[in-house]
Amino acid sequence: MLDFRFTHFSASRRAQEMDAARVLVIDCEGESLQWWSEADLRHAIAEHGRHPALIRALSAYGATIEREPNTDVVDCPAIHERTSSYPHGRRVPKRIRMIKTVVPELVVGVGIVLFENDMPQIAVTGMTLEAWTNSDGTVAGVFPNREMLALKAGDFTVTEWTDLP
Repeated sequence: MLDFRFTHFSASRRAQEMDAARVLVIDCEGESLQWWSEADLRHAIAEHGRHPALIRALSAYGATIEREPNTDVVDCPAIHERTSSYPHGRRVPKRIRMIKTVVPELVVGVGIVLFENDMPQIAVTGMTLEAWTNSDGTVAGVFPNREMLALKAGDFTVTEWTDLP
């Protein structure tokens, strides 16, 4: 059985059109640290399933994979209740497109910070994500593995809305 860990993404390697996702492949014979292309990642996902580390590595390229049926609806507080200061009226953001790259903010002074599957999610310019919205209108991007990243209004544009009755 294989296991995977996404260790990092190299923007400089990508700019040189080289494989840019660093993936640790673990099997019964040991570990192998490899550079993978977007095509390599899609092939591995097709062969080994939707492993969270592979999905995260693919998302670092700014790519997504099609969702399994009935998994594209994100239930969020704004669908059920909105405060008087909610900015979007009777509609809730459903999908967003990133207009700038956003990385999670780390707490300074914590020392070593561990993320699930080794790396934080990064929302890359041009990436389309599902949206989760609180009842005040604050939006988070939802990655294919269902992890969320809090966003500011200038980070994204809404591409699809859910209209409420």
